[in-house]
Amino acid sequence: MANSSIWYRCYCLRFDRTYHLLHCNGMSRQPKSVLNPTTQINKLCQPSGGPTKPMATTDYLLNLNKSKLGAYYWLFVIMKKSGCRVSEALNIRVAAISPEGRILIKGLKRGKDRVIEMRDILDYVKIRVPKCDLLFHGLNRFTGYRLLKDIGIGRLKKGRKHRSVTHIFRDDFVKDVRATIATDRATSDAIGHKSIKSTEYYGKD
Repeated sequence: MANSSIWYRCYCLRFDRTYHLLHCNGMSRQPKSVLNPTTQINKLCQPSGGPTKPMATTDYLLNLNKSKLGAYYWLFVIMKKSGCRVSEALNIRVAAISPEGRILIKGLKRGKDRVIEMRDILDYVKIRVPKCDLLFHGLNRFTGYRLLKDIGIGRLKKGRKHRSVTHIFRDDFVKDVRATIATDRATSDAIGHKSIKSTEYYGKD
């Protein structure tokens, strides 16, 4: 029994020393992969052993990064809720917003004008009123696109190698409208198109 006890203690000491050497030399460390913010959030939300599917929505990512985005947050929210083009959102005037939070969006590229309701933007409007006529004065599309990619919003289109953000809110809006019983004409009107054929491009993967 004494010999067995001595042998067991020697075995444990040898095992501990071997593990320590391997650990200190970095042999037991696994390489870390660089993940974009969306993938990181998806992995955190994913149950172990569960199926892999996107869980971080654009709403979640926008709200998570609201302070980082600043005024661009409200630009993106308007684009998401209305399906308007970035140029149409950047062209919104403070005078085009009613005290009840209704916003007149002027259609560009021969598009139709439409009105959306967004009361939660009124606090932001109060900040902009004394300063300038345009609601998003000083903002530009290129900085907006870069910020969307930085926070992990984008979509990989068929036949492309890089994630696209250009029409992501417009695509999502049309896809959401099509999930209702809306006609093709009503869907086109919702995003300001005069032609139904112009809307066929949107809302497809």
